Amino acid sequence: MKKHLNISPWVSLLLLSSTLSFAQPTNMPSATTQLAKRGSLEVVAEDHRALNFMLSDENYRRKNVDAGKIKIELEELLAIREFSQQPKSLANETSLERRFKNFYLDKAKLEATLLVAERRAREALAANPELLEQRVREIYAKTDAPSTRQALSADFQQMTFDLAARSFAENATRITTAIKRLDAGEDFGKVARELSDDTLVQENEGKLFNVSGANMELNLSRILFDTLKPGQHSAEPVVTRRGLHVIKLLEVHQPRKRAFEEVRDQLQARVLDETGKRGRDEILQTLGIQPATFNDVAIDALLTKIDQAAVERAKQLLRNNPQGVAPK
Repeated sequence: MKKHLNISPWVSLLLLSSTLSFAQPTNMPSATTQLAKRGSLEVVAEDHRALNFMLSDENYRRKNVDAGKIKIELEELLAIREFSQQPKSLANETSLERRFKNFYLDKAKLEATLLVAERRAREALAANPELLEQRVREIYAKTDAPSTRQALSADFQQMTFDLAARSFAENATRITTAIKRLDAGEDFGKVARELSDDTLVQENEGKLFNVSGANMELNLSRILFDTLKPGQHSAEPVVTRRGLHVIKLLEVHQPRKRAFEEVRDQLQARVLDETGKRGRDEILQTLGIQPATFNDVAIDALLTKIDQAAVERAKQLLRNNPQGVAPK
């Protein structure tokens, strides 16, 4: 018998609006359609697309959901175009200022060229889905399941002793009692219900399942993954931010290698990113064919020299006065 999902009208409206927002527009303007003008200046649709050059066509459509933000970008394009036609220089511009502007403009040209090369490389690979799939599968085949402690997870039981609820001496007595009873073979859940300060212990006997090592405090993960074996309990209390604990390891879950279908999209994005970076690198490598030579004497003159004697005196003062109290 099929179950029917009960979707509220509000959820249905949100789903519908989301679908409509990102649907393929049916009346996209042509490349030369004017989007904005100021005096004799104009910005056409292709100008706006060029401003968002690094976005794919799909992401460009997804981005264009706010007319106000589009108008802000059009204002920016008009300002750029106006400045390019009659560039303005600040009064009394110094030689250093002019040099900075020229380097900044050249840097912008280089970065723009690198971005174009990056997108070309990405698009070339994306246009060859068979090759992209092959590279993704090659990476997947070489990738092993993670092996760090953080990648593990565990099922365990715990009883908690709240340091704020009673004195340390009282907690020490309760902990000693708990460990002795566990050593004698008593059921962990029974002891926990009687001695633990965790209110949920009456319902779950202190059991926690599939807790990731990445979400544990270091002390706890060391005991669970490095010290105990399944069925064993801690011989001493474990200290965490919540208080003191006695724990029993039930089972350790080894990390699994995720199925290919689960990670395909992530791997594709990774391969495309790496391909784009190689496209940039190919341009940069053509600029570094001749090795650079350095004037080490002049560079040394630029360096700010550190007074090592002053550093040593400061260290000695700290050793003599670790609290940082001003001398009388």
